[in-house]
Amino acid sequence: MAWAVTVIAPTVTCTAQGVPLKSARERMNIISTYREVGSYRGAAELCGTTHKTVKRVVERAEAGGPPQRAPRPRNFDQVRDLVAERVAKSAGRISAKRLLPVAKAAGYEGSARNLRRLVAEQKALWRKDNHRGRRPAVWSLGQYLVIDWAQAAPGLFVFCAVLAFSRWRFVRFAADQKAATTLSMIAEALAAIGGVPARVLADRITAAVEAALAGRKLTAAASVIELRRLGRAIMDTMLTGFAPSDLESVFETVADADGVIAMTPAFNASFSGLFKSFFDVLPEETLSEMPVLVAATGGTERHSLVLEHALRPMFSYLHAIVSPTGCTPPPTTSALNRVPSNSPKGSAKQPKISPAFCGLAVLAPAAMYSPRS
Repeated sequence: MAWAVTVIAPTVTCTAQGVPLKSARERMNIISTYREVGSYRGAAELCGTTHKTVKRVVERAEAGGPPQRAPRPRNFDQVRDLVAERVAKSAGRISAKRLLPVAKAAGYEGSARNLRRLVAEQKALWRKDNHRGRRPAVWSLGQYLVIDWAQAAPGLFVFCAVLAFSRWRFVRFAADQKAATTLSMIAEALAAIGGVPARVLADRITAAVEAALAGRKLTAAASVIELRRLGRAIMDTMLTGFAPSDLESVFETVADADGVIAMTPAFNASFSGLFKSFFDVLPEETLSEMPVLVAATGGTERHSLVLEHALRPMFSYLHAIVSPTGCTPPPTTSALNRVPSNSPKGSAKQPKISPAFCGLAVLAPAAMYSPRS
């Protein structure tokens, strides 16, 4: 005959003095039972405890919790001000290892572990009062697509994308905010823009030039040169006169090209400093007799003067063949729609190719068959 014995261990914690303590769940049951019954003895009978325990739990809950204990003295209290001063002086960088000899010289007799706790505590307090915060975002014209979600109603969410420094926006509704939904919304927004926001204007100009060349039964392969990643190399070349290998490969790409689309954001009524520095270190005669289409992004239509005031004189000085017209669309929806895109045939809107793109499409084939000196 088999016997089975079930042992139930009580889930009651005890203090160092051996007095049993009620868990949080048990205290909640005692309080709710007392509110239903209205007497200490009745609640004690239902909860399986004494009326004194019920009274103590209820009074503690009505008082807002257990009484605050007085902080115990610590063996590093005498050097607390010294550690706080050193932490503030070092901007929160000093380590407990370096502070240990200083603390011992000041009379500290505790362990290194306790001192590490004190240093960590003082560093946390210092960072709380000297928080530098997040670095603010610096938006550039047409370079960032800002996205965000919002809940319009229960189970209905709104996805919104805004092109930086622009009135162009993209709004769609969705049933969730999952990663797959977010990626599909971003892809649809990029398709609506017609290019990557980091260089949306350059992408659409390139697509228009390729379409114009295709109409002349010519094929073209475009290479994009982002100057931001070459900033250090450009500065080193200006200071030393010797270009690094990555910048040399970029110079070769420009020299082997049959045409250049030069685009810059308008900055202080001119081109950006990095844009100008690149052409300052570009070897001489690289752009000689090379077709160049100039383009710029700006906050208003007045920035179109950057083409005639800054870009065209610079490329004329470099002996380039500058297209008679350029491109400076303001960041508005209508302006973006005026820039040609890779829209399929039969779409609702088929923007016409601007004279600027046609100009480069005419100049580039001519340069292909005419040797440059």
